[in-house]
Amino acid sequence: MFYELYLRSFFDGNGDGIGDLIGAERKLDYLANLGIEGIWLLPILQSPSYHGYSVTDFFNVNPIYGNLKELRSFLSSAHKLGLKVILDLPINHTSPNHEWFLKALDGDKPYRDWYLFLKNEEWLKARRHWDGEKVWTDYSGQLAYTLFGPGSPDLNYESPSLW
Repeated sequence: MFYELYLRSFFDGNGDGIGDLIGAERKLDYLANLGIEGIWLLPILQSPSYHGYSVTDFFNVNPIYGNLKELRSFLSSAHKLGLKVILDLPINHTSPNHEWFLKALDGDKPYRDWYLFLKNEEWLKARRHWDGEKVWTDYSGQLAYTLFGPGSPDLNYESPSLW
């Protein structure tokens, strides 16, 4: 069994009122004593959104949660207790504030190809299957595909230059 851990609201280890890696590491014994096998750590990468699913930097921890050194310490301590850790990595989209998307809006190659911009007016008919909401968002006159909403422009997995 895995414990889904939303770091922001779990345990504050540095006194700023927001849960963080230091706090989570301090509570690892508690979690292990629950009998869990692992922790599913919800997004902790740099992001302007409270939920962390619209990433601006895939290589760094959101500073409100800590830093890479604290992440390594958390992981090491969890592993010493026999706990597995899964990081929730939202790699199907980015934040509209991500450097890649900003360059894509400027038309820079290869970034422009890394996202899905409207090329056919027929595509505007597309809606999300679960709630019927539109999937195209206008960014300064450019329509980008945003399945999960305006805060998350989708990456174009069919673009060879993305890989």
